[in-house]
Amino acid sequence: MAAALTFGSIGDIIAVCQLAVQLGHALSDAAGSARQYQDLRTDLDTFVNILMQVVATYEQRELSPWMAGLDTATKAVVDECAVLIQKSLDRLNARYGEALLPGGSGSILKDAYKKVEFSVLEKEKLSLLQGKLQKNTERLTLLAGLAAHKSARVDNATMLARIEHVDESLSKHRENQEELLELHLQHTRLIKNQSCQLDIIDGRLKSQEMISWTIVGSVRNTFSAIVTIQETLRKVADAVMHLQALPSASGMLRTLDPTFGKPVVLEDALGNILEVPLDWIHGWEMFHILLQHRFENLKGHELVQARQYALEENCTGRDMDVAQPWSLAFRPGMKINMSMIFQDFSDLHGACPRCKKLSEAPRDTTVQCLNRDCNMWFRVLRTEGVEHDYEPPFYSDQQTGDLNSVYPGELILPSDFQRVRLIERVYTAALEATTGLDLSPGPHICAECGRSFEHVHELM
Repeated sequence: MAAALTFGSIGDIIAVCQLAVQLGHALSDAAGSARQYQDLRTDLDTFVNILMQVVATYEQRELSPWMAGLDTATKAVVDECAVLIQKSLDRLNARYGEALLPGGSGSILKDAYKKVEFSVLEKEKLSLLQGKLQKNTERLTLLAGLAAHKSARVDNATMLARIEHVDESLSKHRENQEELLELHLQHTRLIKNQSCQLDIIDGRLKSQEMISWTIVGSVRNTFSAIVTIQETLRKVADAVMHLQALPSASGMLRTLDPTFGKPVVLEDALGNILEVPLDWIHGWEMFHILLQHRFENLKGHELVQARQYALEENCTGRDMDVAQPWSLAFRPGMKINMSMIFQDFSDLHGACPRCKKLSEAPRDTTVQCLNRDCNMWFRVLRTEGVEHDYEPPFYSDQQTGDLNSVYPGELILPSDFQRVRLIERVYTAALEATTGLDLSPGPHICAECGRSFEHVHELM
């Protein structure tokens, strides 16, 4: 029944109470059951009750230096009582053992002898223990009363502090409630303003809805009118198709078209006139083959083979668009003019390539020489660069090699033709800076071979 005691907490005091209860049970089972033993048991019960009051007092107290002193004195008294009770229990257990238990040790004679021995030998020691317990009980009662009184005073101060704290909390809560009320009022006003704005928007939406329905009605009427117009146009188209089919079915109205059945008139670069029936030609490539046969054994045959020629309408002066289908590009009775193209001509200054007579005609426009004995047609195109970067309207990927290679034998000049186009190259300072070459008019001397040349492009 021994227990290790440490007096540093309320749990230690409870352990002392358990020791006192154990000692009381041991005394109640003793054989004598005399008045003295009953008084000692009563004193033990009183001691246990006082210890429980001490526990209750110390659980509810507030920490303070004065209460710490009472705590020390109380623990000293409890410590002393614990030592007395522990020694008494150890002595009784060691001397009498199981004889004092409720069931005894099993030997009636032995148990009777031990109880007689207990009543004779333990009387004086138990009397001494009783006196010390009564004295310490009175001391614990006094200390518990002082602790309770001081704790009540401390509790009052704590209660006042708590009341003050609660009052401050209520004040802050009241202020917060007022702020929340103000925010609620502001929110209510904002909601009213938004409600007014929503009413205005609702009115505008209703007006917009009425306008939309009006527009829908107008669109329906317009759509009906469009359907009517579409039906009318369909009837007109049917009538036109009928009128178009009528002349083709009967030859009565063919005389109404003055160009019907007429060939295309081609004036070639030599000034010769050639009539080309549209029924014979069905594509640009066939037309090119026709031109090659036309210039066979004539000057310019090599240029035609290299596709260095251009075609333009006689009425408008515009180049023929080879991207168009043949049937759309040519019309019955139209006149087409053919011009040979010569690259890399400069310093012309608007002069006729044949008779050198000056002309004030603008560039990129086909003009006729003012000399009546010459009457040559020519157009000057200006381009910038040192390469043959001008691409003729009828240029084809089938063309390969340098154009000079297509001139075997005699030299071909623009003056050999009645219609030509001349490509004049312009050499600017920006181009010289890009190529790193001196592109100004010659003469220049080649640093490697010593040959004299007029323009840099002659070396390329």
